[in-house]
Amino acid sequence: MKKLTFLALILSFSGAIFAQSLNVSSAIEAQNRGYLRKARGYIDAACQHEQTKGEARAWYYKTLIYCKIGGAIADNTKEGKALKTEAANWPSQAYEAALTWQQLDNDGEYKDKINPFFSYLSAQYYNMAAAAASDQQNYALAMSYCDSSITLANAVKDNKFVTAAQCLAGKCAANMQNMDAVKKYFQPLTRGKNTLDDRDAQYVYNTLFQLYTKEQDTVNAMKLARNYNRNRPNDYHASEMLASAYLLNGNTEKGIETINKGLEKVKDNPAVYCDMLCRAANIYELAGDFSKAEEQYKESLTMNEKQFTANFGMGSMVYNRAVDKVQAAANVPIDDETGLYDQLVEESKGFFQQSIPYFTQAVAYIDGLTNEAEKAAYRANLYNCLTALNNVYARLEMFDEMKAVKARMESMQN
Repeated sequence: MKKLTFLALILSFSGAIFAQSLNVSSAIEAQNRGYLRKARGYIDAACQHEQTKGEARAWYYKTLIYCKIGGAIADNTKEGKALKTEAANWPSQAYEAALTWQQLDNDGEYKDKINPFFSYLSAQYYNMAAAAASDQQNYALAMSYCDSSITLANAVKDNKFVTAAQCLAGKCAANMQNMDAVKKYFQPLTRGKNTLDDRDAQYVYNTLFQLYTKEQDTVNAMKLARNYNRNRPNDYHASEMLASAYLLNGNTEKGIETINKGLEKVKDNPAVYCDMLCRAANIYELAGDFSKAEEQYKESLTMNEKQFTANFGMGSMVYNRAVDKVQAAANVPIDDETGLYDQLVEESKGFFQQSIPYFTQAVAYIDGLTNEAEKAAYRANLYNCLTALNNVYARLEMFDEMKAVKARMESMQN
């Protein structure tokens, strides 16, 4: 009786092995013939059974099958439409299978086959992150997908997707006001050359620089600016940042020298030079050299009178000087008999008056935009210009002009 029981157990055990081996073979055959729903059922059974769940071969084919499922869903095939609901979690299934297969492949039988799967899944997670960020504005979910993309891309040293996913994750972190996460994702992107395009590079460096500036971390601000210049020597924005970093560290002379070198870099490109003059003007303004700043703004306006940057920059500089005079007048002692108070008030009015045509031209530029998307992007700038004009007209007792501006501001708030 015992012998019969023992024999029955052996036969049962052998049958289980055969059945699960058959499941793997059936899964392979089904996926080869394009029957992905059947293949999924077979391979899931094999990967759950005690006798085959420890085999790299089973997990390799699970990775392959689930990646094919992802392709069918993307292509919207007949099977793909059904699998979109049945296997909506195919990326995580394929990801888990790939990691398991890599861990179990002690003999290296499948070693050379894993890289394309990791790269494919890294791309898929990146695409899912981009969709979560742009379509759903679910930045936390997008960051999670980016983390998976980064892990997979790092495993196969696919720096292109590492860079792209870090950039996207950092942008999501910025939208969530998670500054620690911004540093986590963006700092590696500033330590050497990478595949970021110029616009993304500018966003990464500028975001970090503003963060360091806000934190008064002048050491890291300077390191960042130097890295920017070393990694992207042809980007004139890097010269502006380094000049600003020198000013933050109290080295005005070096800051002016750096911005002038930046101007020389782009002198043969009129459009860029025109923009760079405004950036140089801002540096001179920060350095307290208002005369030189005005010279730079006016040169830019000579090249292109109908622009926002120089008009708003010049208007803002003159307006701020007026505000400084107002504050200085407020600090004059009541018993002062030198006439300093009246002098400062008159000087403030002169600066306020000077700002009007520049703010007016800045508003006119925005109003003249024909692209609605571009006009919407300038909405905050428009409101800032109108706010400044409203204050100027109030100070100068130009109440009719003030009334018209105020009405427009109120219409923007509705």
